[in-house]
Amino acid sequence: MTKKVSMVKKFIRTAIATAAILALSGCATSPKEFDFTPKAVNESDSFAMQVLKSSYNPGLLFDMKDTELPEDSYQNVLDYGTSSAIGLMAGGALGALKGLGWAALFNASSHPHLDYIHYIAYVPADDIDITDYDAINSYIKKNYLYPALESYVASDENKKLERPVEILDYANGDFQIKGDACYALPYETHDNDTCQMFWNQNTLSIRYATAETGLPFTPSVKANRYIVARIVDLRLRSSVLLKHIKTDMMYAFVPGLGYRTEHLSQLTDNIIFEDTPSIIGKDASINFFITKKK
Repeated sequence: MTKKVSMVKKFIRTAIATAAILALSGCATSPKEFDFTPKAVNESDSFAMQVLKSSYNPGLLFDMKDTELPEDSYQNVLDYGTSSAIGLMAGGALGALKGLGWAALFNASSHPHLDYIHYIAYVPADDIDITDYDAINSYIKKNYLYPALESYVASDENKKLERPVEILDYANGDFQIKGDACYALPYETHDNDTCQMFWNQNTLSIRYATAETGLPFTPSVKANRYIVARIVDLRLRSSVLLKHIKTDMMYAFVPGLGYRTEHLSQLTDNIIFEDTPSIIGKDASINFFITKKK
């Protein structure tokens, strides 16, 4: 199979999966179909898996497992994830991981939604109801995603691009932008270099959580309860935000992005991986789906 034919098949798969996830994440899903009761995290899972599972609903269960590593390898990977936050990613993300001697955890190809970035957000819910999608979407965009976008726009990696990203409009949380992020998928074309980063219908409420049940971390924003929500980025344009998350109340599930990694790394400064999924959090901390072998 030629590389060109392979890429065409991947594009077709993306189009089919896009239609499927729009149905899953949008208004077609009634709130009454979900159990909003807080769900306990499994402390034997990796932190990355705890975050990901907290966003699961009956329509989205990824075929993924943690990888057990010997103590030395486990510690090396943990140290690598921490070092990324302070800019020590020498040689590119994928190369650095392989240098640790760790056989990368490959994504399961059986689930089409593993092609996308999923933002898993925890929203203080003392004054917001879980069925108020507009309020939830607005809170996440205003408090979590917009600060990340502002940080990226002001960053050196953006300024060095041929077409630096600019914010054109923030009306209704849609994020109208221009610049190289509009071409996160290399086959995209746009009039006047402008595009939309997020779609409001891709925000989905999952369940409630409390500090005692359902949160894999100690939240910096205190509330009696929280809403776990997920925002799906089908077109990967928000990959530019990954290194610029400024809150511990939101994380990004980033799949192994395969053939797109080289292209996206030009935008993201090597924080994504070809075949290794991760959970990215505040200040570019990277959490892998690993546990220490007992």
